[in-house]
Amino acid sequence: MNSILKIKLLVVFFLVFINSIFSQDYSELADQYFNNHNPENVAFIKKVIEDNNAVQLVIDWQDLEVEHELDLMETESKMNHLNVSFKINNKNPDDTAICKAFEANHNKRKELDRRLSTLKAMVTLSETTYNLCKNNIYNKSNCNKEYNNYSNNVKLYNNAINEGIRSKNEYLNSRTRCIEVKENYKNERSNTNRVIDRVRDELESRSLKREESIKNISEQIRDLILKTPKKTVTYFDDGTIQQEGSIDLRTNNFVGEVKKYHPNGKLFVTTNFKDGEQHGRFTQYFENGGVEYKINYENGEETGSTTYDQQGNIVSQDNMD
Repeated sequence: MNSILKIKLLVVFFLVFINSIFSQDYSELADQYFNNHNPENVAFIKKVIEDNNAVQLVIDWQDLEVEHELDLMETESKMNHLNVSFKINNKNPDDTAICKAFEANHNKRKELDRRLSTLKAMVTLSETTYNLCKNNIYNKSNCNKEYNNYSNNVKLYNNAINEGIRSKNEYLNSRTRCIEVKENYKNERSNTNRVIDRVRDELESRSLKREESIKNISEQIRDLILKTPKKTVTYFDDGTIQQEGSIDLRTNNFVGEVKKYHPNGKLFVTTNFKDGEQHGRFTQYFENGGVEYKINYENGEETGSTTYDQQGNIVSQDNMD
C-alpha cells in the first residue's frame, strides 16, 4: 500500500469517526476569539452558537480546516513521490559509467599530454647529443650509443602521438555521450520541477479559495459572538464573588444589570448599563443587607436619589418617585 493511500485512509478514519466529536469542541474557537480556551469561554461560545442555530457553521468551518490539512498532506506526499521517482529513474550523471569513462579519459589525456611534453624534450636533447657527437672531429669513437638513444626516444614519442590520437577519439566520444547524459538529466529535472511547481500552484489556488470560505464563516461566527453580551465574574481572594455582569464585547462596556458584593457575600451594589452609560436604578447596600442609598440614572445622568440610615429610615431624598 503506497504512502498516499495510507494517508487518505487515515484521514477518512478521522473524518468519519472523530469529526462528530471534534465538531462539538469549541476550544479552538475560544482560542481564536479570546486567546484562552478556559471552560468559561468555551461554554460561552458553545451557547452563542447553539442559541443562534449556527452549529452547522462551526462544522463547515472545521471541515474546511480538515480539508486543508488533508490537501497539504496529499500535496506534500505527491511532491515527495515526484522527487523520489525522479531520483530512482535518473541517476546522477557523475555516477554513470559513461561520465566516469569521460572523467577517466580526461585524466588520461592530461597524463598523456605531460608524457608527450617530456618525450619531446627527450627527443630534442638526445638529437642534440647525437649531433654533437657526430660533428665532433676530435671524437674518434663512433656515435652508436647516442644514435640508438635518439632513435629510441623518437620511437617512444611517435608511439605516444599515435596513442594520443586514439585517446583523443575515446575522449571526444565519451565527452559527447556524457554531455548527452547530463543534458537528459537536466531536462528531466526541469520537467519534474515544472510538475512540482504546478502541483504547488494548484494547492495555493485551492488554499486561497478555502481561506476565503474560512474567512467568511469566521466573520459570521465572530459577528454572532460580538453581538452577544458575555457574562463576566470576578472573585475575592477567598473565592467568593466580588462582581458579576455582562460585557458588550464590541465596546468592552457593561451592558444590563451589574452586581457587586461585600466580602461577606451580601449584596453591595446593583446597577444597570445601557450604551456604556449607567441607566436606570442604582442601589447600594449596607453589609447587613439594608439599602444605603438609591440613585436613578438616565443615559449616564443622575436624575434623583434617596439616602437611608442603617435602620432603613430616609435621610435625604431628591427627585425620587
